[in-house]
Amino acid sequence: MKNIYFISDAHLGSRAIEHRRTQERRLVNFLDKIKEKAEAVYMLGDMFDFWFEYKEVVPKGYTRFLGKISELTDLGVEVHYFTGNHDMWMGDYLEKECGVILHRQPCTLDIRGSSISLMATDFTRRANQPTSCSGASATRPCKRWHVGFTPTGS
Repeated sequence: MKNIYFISDAHLGSRAIEHRRTQERRLVNFLDKIKEKAEAVYMLGDMFDFWFEYKEVVPKGYTRFLGKISELTDLGVEVHYFTGNHDMWMGDYLEKECGVILHRQPCTLDIRGSSISLMATDFTRRANQPTSCSGASATRPCKRWHVGFTPTGS
């Protein structure tokens, strides 16, 4: 029987992390080590520090990570991604291009005969304390549209 893995909050691309590429490589190396042993990988939000996906454009970078999760799904590993407050603006790129199963809301899954509730690590806070440009309110289409046109600096 293969293993099931749970990971979260890598915050790839964060300016707070000094060696961002090294961090991405470590995550990719971990995924590479488990690829033959994994039945499924559950990513419980905020794998990216910021992900805003336009209809035909995705953020630059993360190529090693995206390639590795594509390799996992090509090998038959189920990769589930629960959107967090840093990556709630995902479109369908990870689903269509990488084979990821995307979850935008908490859900209860049957995993090996056990009922397990899964959600992004920050979902409870988001659901109970919405703010203007983050949290539950930003998941609404009108708010996502507004955030998409907010200047991000130079």
